[in-house]
Amino acid sequence: MTNNMLIDTHCHLTDERFTDIGKVLGEAKKAGVGKVIIPSTSIADAKKAVEIAEKYEQYCLVGIHPEEVETLYGLGGDQQGDSSQDYLHSKSGIASVRGTETRNDGGVLDKAMEEMEKIIRGSKKVVGVGEIGLDFFTGHDKNNPFRPEYTNQEKDRQKQLFRRQITLAIENNIPVAIHMRKAEEEMREELEMFMEKYQNGDGSTPSGTSGRVKPGMTSVVSGPPRSTPPIGGFAMKAERKFKLRGQFHCFAGSQESLEMILANGFYISFCGNITYKSARNLRELLKKVPLERLLLETDSPYLPPEPLRGTVNTPANVKIIAEFVASELNLSTRKLAEITSQNTKCLYSLEN
Repeated sequence: MTNNMLIDTHCHLTDERFTDIGKVLGEAKKAGVGKVIIPSTSIADAKKAVEIAEKYEQYCLVGIHPEEVETLYGLGGDQQGDSSQDYLHSKSGIASVRGTETRNDGGVLDKAMEEMEKIIRGSKKVVGVGEIGLDFFTGHDKNNPFRPEYTNQEKDRQKQLFRRQITLAIENNIPVAIHMRKAEEEMREELEMFMEKYQNGDGSTPSGTSGRVKPGMTSVVSGPPRSTPPIGGFAMKAERKFKLRGQFHCFAGSQESLEMILANGFYISFCGNITYKSARNLRELLKKVPLERLLLETDSPYLPPEPLRGTVNTPANVKIIAEFVASELNLSTRKLAEITSQNTKCLYSLEN
């Protein structure tokens, strides 16, 4: 894979809409996409992601999405009268532990983390933990006709799951891919807690850089990193060293959340929504992201770029996103591909 080959850092190839993955990846390669990273949203999804990554020589992440937390506890979805144990087994891919899994039992998370660690240690194609995070969106969307306000208990479940998965990533010295929606303040608090715990003096690696990074894998952006002035009380911490590192995927947040992400040393990835007419503010924020922190993704099969809205998004479309982003940043597409691909290799310790 050459430096000018694009990398789609977030595409859900486990989705049932992808019936011919070989064809999808073949089309991506023709479009100049050298590799893809496949996130997961549950234990069962992670196992499928590993199978795909190993079969097609790609990469994957192991994680439980915040929207799956109620399913994990056997509290949400269409249970159809199943017991909590059966539901955990069938929906989340977790083998039940007889007599220990109750709706409020930490044993559910213990078992989930055990399963995740087995998957992480069982395949070299696993390069991180994700998709994890916090999602407190309420109202209407395509998947949920109406979502009422989250209770404190529901939020706490998401936070506990998020913390356990971050800890798992730190213990295995691999990055995370974070999902954040309508949870900016809560995310800031969570990151502050971890950053205070895992900072200088513990043998950790520079922020945004994997401990498994290969010699010579440095940023292709010349000169010192660009800094962004503090906004909204988020103090810059870019010079600290952390074990916690990763990317905020499909960024669509505020200026304050952008500053929080950069201050804590994370990468930021943009997907097809950056091309939408309504995303004027997002395009302005794109220009504030240092090039050495920038990644690209499709979030396939979701969020296809213009002019393909209404279709099933695929990894090949990262080329369209790259062309659009390059134009916004006054760069050539080739140069942007070189920068973002090298950033991805550094973060996830990918092979050249």
